[in-house]
Amino acid sequence: MSYSRKWILLLALCLPLLTAPLRAQGSAVIYYIAPNGDDSAPGTLTQPWKSLSRVESVFPDGVAPGTQFLFQRGGVYSGSLSADYQVSGTAESPIIFGAYGEGADPIISGLVSLSGWTHLGANRWQTTCPNCNERTDLLLVDGEAQALARYPNLDEGDEGYLYFDSATGHTSITDDALASGMNWTGGELVIRSIAWVLDRYPISGQQGGTLSLGTARDDTSYDFEVGYGYFIQNHPDALDQEGEWVYDAANQTITLYLTSDPNQHRIETTRTETVVSLSNLFHVELRDLVIQGGREVSLDVLNCEGVRLEKLQVIHSAAEGVRLVNCTDLELVHSHLANHLTHGLRIWECNDCRIHHNTIEQIGMLAGMGKGGDGQYNGVGFDGDQSLFEYNTVQYIGYNGVGLSGAVTARYNLVQHYAQVKVDSGGIYTWHVRDSQIIGNHVLYGLGSDAAIPWNSPAVNGIYIDDNSENINVQDNVIGYIGASGIVLHNTRNIRVVNNTVFAAGEWGIILTDDHLGTLESTDSLIENNRVFSFGLDSSPLRAQTSLLGEAWLDQLGTLRDNGYCNPLRANPISVAFQPNWFSRELSLEDWQISYGYDQGSRDCGIRYEPYVELGEPGSNRISNSEMDTHADDWYGWPDTSLELEWDSKWGGSLRFGHIGADRNVLTYASIGAAEAGQTFRVSFRAQAEVDDTHLEVYLQQAGPDYQGRSEPARLSLDTAERVFTVWVTANQADPDLRLTFDLQRSESGQPRRLWLDDIEVSPVTVESRPLESVARLETNPTDTSIEARLDEHVYLDLDGKRYEPGSTVSIPPYSGLILVREPAVPTVLRLEMSPTSARPGDAVALNLNISGAANLYGLEAHCTVDPGVLSGTARVDGTGFNAGNSFFVDSGPQADGRWSVAASRLNPAPAFNGEGTLLSLGYRAVKSGTTNIHCDVLAVDSNGQALPVTVADTIFTVVSG
Repeated sequence: MSYSRKWILLLALCLPLLTAPLRAQGSAVIYYIAPNGDDSAPGTLTQPWKSLSRVESVFPDGVAPGTQFLFQRGGVYSGSLSADYQVSGTAESPIIFGAYGEGADPIISGLVSLSGWTHLGANRWQTTCPNCNERTDLLLVDGEAQALARYPNLDEGDEGYLYFDSATGHTSITDDALASGMNWTGGELVIRSIAWVLDRYPISGQQGGTLSLGTARDDTSYDFEVGYGYFIQNHPDALDQEGEWVYDAANQTITLYLTSDPNQHRIETTRTETVVSLSNLFHVELRDLVIQGGREVSLDVLNCEGVRLEKLQVIHSAAEGVRLVNCTDLELVHSHLANHLTHGLRIWECNDCRIHHNTIEQIGMLAGMGKGGDGQYNGVGFDGDQSLFEYNTVQYIGYNGVGLSGAVTARYNLVQHYAQVKVDSGGIYTWHVRDSQIIGNHVLYGLGSDAAIPWNSPAVNGIYIDDNSENINVQDNVIGYIGASGIVLHNTRNIRVVNNTVFAAGEWGIILTDDHLGTLESTDSLIENNRVFSFGLDSSPLRAQTSLLGEAWLDQLGTLRDNGYCNPLRANPISVAFQPNWFSRELSLEDWQISYGYDQGSRDCGIRYEPYVELGEPGSNRISNSEMDTHADDWYGWPDTSLELEWDSKWGGSLRFGHIGADRNVLTYASIGAAEAGQTFRVSFRAQAEVDDTHLEVYLQQAGPDYQGRSEPARLSLDTAERVFTVWVTANQADPDLRLTFDLQRSESGQPRRLWLDDIEVSPVTVESRPLESVARLETNPTDTSIEARLDEHVYLDLDGKRYEPGSTVSIPPYSGLILVREPAVPTVLRLEMSPTSARPGDAVALNLNISGAANLYGLEAHCTVDPGVLSGTARVDGTGFNAGNSFFVDSGPQADGRWSVAASRLNPAPAFNGEGTLLSLGYRAVKSGTTNIHCDVLAVDSNGQALPVTVADTIFTVVSG
């Protein structure tokens, strides 16, 4: 038989195999789907199917374990794919939906392209959308989601919000500022019904400034409240920015604002409610697929067991990205969920589920485009027991980063840039939860905003353990750059907060708080071995507060010990507040330990910085009777029935100020004249209290007629030690007649207080806030390997007091962080000191160049002079700073006229000199009795050759007669 006949026979034998689906091990079938396929074909590699509907057509007859459905890479498959109970595999032979071939992962798409755009003029284009419905919310231009037309725009007003004057239930709002503007009938009202909700209402009519509203698009339970903000969207009169659009449901048209021809762009919207739906099945795997464009949800998995979702890209849904409900033994891994308007990943009743090594981002980032009501715009919501959420990145989220419910362990995740749209939230949030574990996460950049809410707070927290949660472990987390509080325990019990790093929370580092919203009272917690750094005049590392209970509640907090606290801008790291009358105290760590017995073994970093950097010299003192040497004229007080205000002879003249009646507060004040809006005054004064724990507020106040406060108060705690205080106050609006006011409070027990004031100066000054980065840094490592951080030219201390020298390298272990606080700069002073301090003729003496406060000193040039009739130079002597072993010298030697010039530079790899010590010495011999001035002109440089500021302290030396 010839070779050609053999090949023909072999080909004939194989033809039956090539015209039927290929068989895998155990007779499992592989079906292939490709864009150029044919649904009447057998679904083989060479004759693939074409559509998703053809794939679905085999499901009713049942699919054998091990069957695979493979989509050709580079292809787009439009429509939806739904698999029910007929599609189930086994643990050994799962059903697989995946990919084959080369190129980009195959796309299962619920999107539809829009074309045939007609130009209406003024950069407006319109087309019909027969696939749209009343919930068309997503429009993509070249793959980017676009916002509905909005008034005001984001860069206008208060971050794009307006404020109404009154409201009637859910049926109307009135904003008088709208009365003379556009008629917004037919548009949509987006209103912040409460801080964490954006509701959407159709505008059914307008009369003047009153907008009448239809029924909310989604369930909501909040009445409108004055002080919350709103905006208007989806109205043609708001079309004025690139990419904005309006959908007219009645006519099924979309109008788009675009400066280029949209017919030259890829423009898409949703047409499919759910793109991929898996329900009531076992042991199914999805891998290497792109799933996009769900109007309601892109990937929905319901009532399942043993499902594995791997290397998926789930993108661009008008509501939810991935929804997993009532599943067991489910795994989602190495997947990317992005660009969803309401939720990224929502998991309910998922037990023994593992969600790991995924990225969830750009969720709920378009205000007013997601669903209304509670719990929307979240990155992840996870309800389940014995489940794991780990090694994920969750970032750029409209509301909560990760919400936990049930016995879920969330560990080693990076959650950052959340609460971008809504507030009263957390990077990791729990509510009514037991037995969760929150371990080793990085929660960063939850800055928030107070726009559109009636609160003077950004209301965004790091890890937020909310109402009635208990038995939760919060351990080894790194929380940094947070608008409100780093760790919140709100109406909780038995919470373990251990070994966390909290950096730069705007209000409180850790707060335990109790109010009427929960049945628990934030008790029985363990707060141990945390490192907490705050940076602000109104922020504290630790806060305990109750709006319901009295001071006795503070005895029930639990155990607090071995923590490190630091706020360089204020001396008292602890803040407490309680009933009655919401009494507030600011405490030093020592006072906290003594008064309440907490935080034994804890430490305060003790580093202090002024909160402002003054630019230029302050103006003249505005107080006419500042020193009060002979009288207290020009100082007045209120109320007369409770006020003691007298001149006193203390300090050669002072103002004695205190309580003699029942009023809680007494004031003393003096005129400082006019101030412009935003003008800052430096206020300095000497003060001493009669007893410790005396609370004083200092602020600007209107002189009349309403006596309104014209600045935020500076709050101080005084004791029996005489001190000089300096604070800065800024006028919040222009006023022609202001006064400086000292406001003295009674103690929480009602005891009167008394203090003395003197040397009071109020001077206008230009300031800027001291930047955080000039004081402290947070080193983070959200990875599974150690990293090295190199420090700059400053000395740093951690919150345990460990010192880090300039330029040193610090190792940061996996999933950890380190707070480093810059040691306040010590002025560099070179002191010329003689040894011994006196001599007789013929004695040898040394001129020691002793330095203190040196930082990164690498080179020195000194030109020194003495009286040659008193001292005669001999030889240079090495010091600890510069010596023959570490430096190169240029030395003129002693000159006959008493001059001596020497230059020294440390040699690489010798490190720069830091701290204090003798740089070098010049040797002399006493010639005869007499006195000489000793002076050196000095130039010091760092390792880069840049000059360093050095103050030289000259000296005088005397040779006594023999």
